[in-house]
Amino acid sequence: MADRFGWADEPELLDVRDANRSRKALDALGEAVWREAIDWFYDEAMRRPIAGDTYPESRARFYGPTNAPAPAPERGSTAAEVLAEFGARVAPSTFNAQHPGS
Repeated sequence: MADRFGWADEPELLDVRDANRSRKALDALGEAVWREAIDWFYDEAMRRPIAGDTYPESRARFYGPTNAPAPAPERGSTAAEVLAEFGARVAPSTFNAQHPGS
């Protein structure tokens, strides 16, 4: 099978036609996503319904020092990088409807 995704850091997560090649990586990704979701649930969502930040504070935390969207990346991110970015930039600003105080 030609490697159409040889350019990617994790081609086994993109070309999933061969279970021998992709199954282990997909299982690991699923476990990592579930772990991140449970961490978010107990570390962020059950702590409070929403962060007490003002909009400018929330925007600054999300965008960083530029306070504006960055240009499109030159290369894709690994699954671990995406999960880390979710934990650092997205999770702290979510509205947590399942919190008893929401």
